[in-house]
Amino acid sequence: MPEYGSRLYWDQRYSKSEEAFDWMCDYEQLEPTILPLLSKLKSNKHCKILIIGCGNANFSVDFVNNSGFNTKNVIHIDYCDVVIQQQKKKFPSLDFRVMDALNMAQLDDDTIDCIIDKSLIDTTLCYHDGHETTERLFTEMHRVLKNGGRIVTISLHTEEEVKLFQSSDKHNFEFLASSCKIVNKRR
Repeated sequence: MPEYGSRLYWDQRYSKSEEAFDWMCDYEQLEPTILPLLSKLKSNKHCKILIIGCGNANFSVDFVNNSGFNTKNVIHIDYCDVVIQQQKKKFPSLDFRVMDALNMAQLDDDTIDCIIDKSLIDTTLCYHDGHETTERLFTEMHRVLKNGGRIVTISLHTEEEVKLFQSSDKHNFEFLASSCKIVNKRR
């Protein structure tokens, strides 16, 4: 298995190719599921959305271009400097930042209305200490999330596997799970 927890792995992977790659599926496939989950947030002109582990997927750009949210209020983060520099060059009007979702020190507590995780949880669960790392991911997401905010997780894991992170001594939150089948267009 690749060393998903290694920055060197991601630097090398993205250095080899700048071709966009959407894990699992693309925005078009997810739009009918995601937009209804975010509909209440649209009335807030200052709504802040954070897309974590964005990589070079077209998802980030397609979300901004098609969701109706203010481009300036959507932050796209990845801890791989190589891919963030590529994305900044391709899309200079978008807010791409080098930031580790496990330690988002650049973001204050209670400042984000919605976090979108498109398969970062799948990556963290593959780390050698996957459960602990994913627990840290959820703890950090809840730190930056406003009270009443939303975390939208798109994952290959089952609802039951994701629900393991819904409560702990560190955080307690209301968890609503919804499943949908996505067809991988590449297969």
